[in-house]
Amino acid sequence: MSTTHDPGFMRQAASLGAMNYLIKPISAETVHSLWLNVFSCRTHPNATAGCCCKDSQATASQRTGCVSGEHESRDSSTPTLQQTIFQRRIRTDTVNGAYTADTRNTSFEEDFIRQFVPAISSTLPSNSEGATAAATAAAAAISSDDDDDEDLDSDFITSARAEYLRSRLMEWSFCPYELDRSELVDCAIIMIMDSAARVDLNLRACRVRKFVTILESAYYDNPYHNFNHAIDVTQCTFYILHTLGMFNRSEPRRSSLRSPTESSFPVRSILRPTDVIALIVASMCHDLGHPGLNNAFMVRARTQLAEIYNDQSVLENFHAACFSMIMSYFFNEFVAPNGKGTMASSGVSAQSAFDYEEFRRIAVHAILATDMARHFEFIGKCRAQYERFMSGSNLPLTGQQHEAERAQLAASILKCADISNITRPFNVSQRWTRRLNREVTLQGNIEESLGMQRSIVVDHANVPASQIAFYETCGRPLFSA
Repeated sequence: MSTTHDPGFMRQAASLGAMNYLIKPISAETVHSLWLNVFSCRTHPNATAGCCCKDSQATASQRTGCVSGEHESRDSSTPTLQQTIFQRRIRTDTVNGAYTADTRNTSFEEDFIRQFVPAISSTLPSNSEGATAAATAAAAAISSDDDDDEDLDSDFITSARAEYLRSRLMEWSFCPYELDRSELVDCAIIMIMDSAARVDLNLRACRVRKFVTILESAYYDNPYHNFNHAIDVTQCTFYILHTLGMFNRSEPRRSSLRSPTESSFPVRSILRPTDVIALIVASMCHDLGHPGLNNAFMVRARTQLAEIYNDQSVLENFHAACFSMIMSYFFNEFVAPNGKGTMASSGVSAQSAFDYEEFRRIAVHAILATDMARHFEFIGKCRAQYERFMSGSNLPLTGQQHEAERAQLAASILKCADISNITRPFNVSQRWTRRLNREVTLQGNIEESLGMQRSIVVDHANVPASQIAFYETCGRPLFSA
């Protein structure tokens, strides 16, 4: 770290083995993106022909060792930690098969998540402990001090506070910024516990509270993609599922949702109770670890995250991996029966009490569907599904067809919830728009600091027109599909 801007000095530092070169004082944009490894130098042995000065999208650290058309290679024996992990991934995939997103190595992804989402790492056991020890440690982490908390939370779900917050959750004008942090956490607990009741999971509020706290800690304090956004999307999913009557076996659908009649589009006969809790938890986890930068940036800046997922749905794959990692450690204890002891000690297995594989399949499919790059492709699938059910051409459904229709419908709910703020009352929608524009502007600042052209320029004088255009182009087609 230095106050010197001289390119010659930078090259000298790089030739001596420096892995990073940061200029003091460090800007907010630099701190914001350090975890991405954007500024880490890559090893380019014998790479004179591929000089990074010729690449307009090269990272700042790559240009550190290549100024005015010159190129100085560094010792390839000192890779960064990120490079070490990535090389381990390549070796593993070489043994196991082709290097594709479909053959990802679980232990590698865990290493990566631990490194770039420290909040998750601090709550999870080390890989070296082994699977059994890891599960035990995770259980201890989430169930510690349960005895102290149980008395405080035992009646929470039926308390006056819970009823008040539940009434707020059933308002379309819901805005998480009107609630304090403790109220947001309690809202999350209510939505999880209410959805768990649909599959007869008697969750303990003290454990759910710790689980939600872990999820909250895994969200960065971005202007838009933060824990408040997660709660906002979850509330919309919660509202839609209530509207469809999915929280009560006899509850009629709310008339505020304009949809086909139950006989012509049998939503409740397609979705299962498991999908309710899967969608609620997926909504809460759908942006875990979001850096406040979009997929296009991740690819253009050649971040390691983009390399891991082959430039395809980069952040969505990462969020889904974070979700799977957290659930793999905490699920056994998360769904432990009410009362003392865990499922293992009581002789009840998580699988016998709840179909985790179905839960995870629906949740991951829904999270991956939030990729806006595939937005219009997804709308086409929604329209095709609607036409199939209106015409009855796919009835009766085979088992395989039912599972496909179910996954598509579940993903549609989360997809709509993810961009639902454009349909909120104006004062709420305006608040979210300002935050999104602030986040996009911060990304533009980072892009410029890397010598990249701003991918999105916010026209502050014409924000209403841009929002209307987004609604007409992306929002309305999805909501009406």
